[in-house]
Amino acid sequence: MRPRVYVAGKLTAKHPILYLKNLTKLIRACINLIRLGYAPFPTGLDLLWFVNLEEDETITEAEIKEASIAWVTVADAVLVLDNWKDSPGTKKEMDVAKKAGVPVIMSIEELLRECPPDKQAKQKGYKSVKLGTQVWMEKNLNINVSGSWTHPDDPTGKKYGRYYTWDAAMKAVPKGWHLPSDEEWQKLIDYLGEDPGKKLRKGKFRALLSGYRYGNGAFYGMGSLALFWSSSQYDATYAWYRHVYSSNTTVYRDLNFNKTYGFCARCVKD
Repeated sequence: MRPRVYVAGKLTAKHPILYLKNLTKLIRACINLIRLGYAPFPTGLDLLWFVNLEEDETITEAEIKEASIAWVTVADAVLVLDNWKDSPGTKKEMDVAKKAGVPVIMSIEELLRECPPDKQAKQKGYKSVKLGTQVWMEKNLNINVSGSWTHPDDPTGKKYGRYYTWDAAMKAVPKGWHLPSDEEWQKLIDYLGEDPGKKLRKGKFRALLSGYRYGNGAFYGMGSLALFWSSSQYDATYAWYRHVYSSNTTVYRDLNFNKTYGFCARCVKD
């Protein structure tokens, strides 16, 4: 399925000629995105207000704008067109995207790199490591989906990967891989043997102490612990996860944090 891209920009203008100029720029950007393999949604359902103003006064401009911006929260990315990032409407769209965990992209080049038309393509560069009979990704998952975020100190996710809600982690897994079950995590720990937490951090797995993302958007625990989702649910609110600390050698199994927290994800080959 094509990645959904909300195209943010300054559509409104006081003069009709400037409005048509902005509209032309928006349409051309959307056509280009379709050619590149994306599913664009343009800003400005307020165009309906512009066209329909004289015929129907039962709906307000504010209502139409609210209906338009709702699409930001379900997009895979928000693309901000050149020189439009400072307009009030675009700033609002960017703020909504940030709160929803939707990446804000400032150029086509960045979009192709961070949210490729085939979102599996980004995964092809991942190296794997064999641990016992299992084959794991050598690095944390770094595929852009709604409900995932990068750490402010690592905006591209190149070092720590992305922080996923449980639902997002389940959706982000590329073809040929899967999010490990609680049993598969235990199999890895049994293989590591004595001091598994230390081996998880220092050995081939290379668990980076990336911390986690709290529900309010703040990040905690960088440098002191790492948390990883499993695919195993406890109930509709909680799922099992594993975590390790810098201060000891144990791998903990827990479900104190619910599915809306942002943890890292490692995948196992099918």
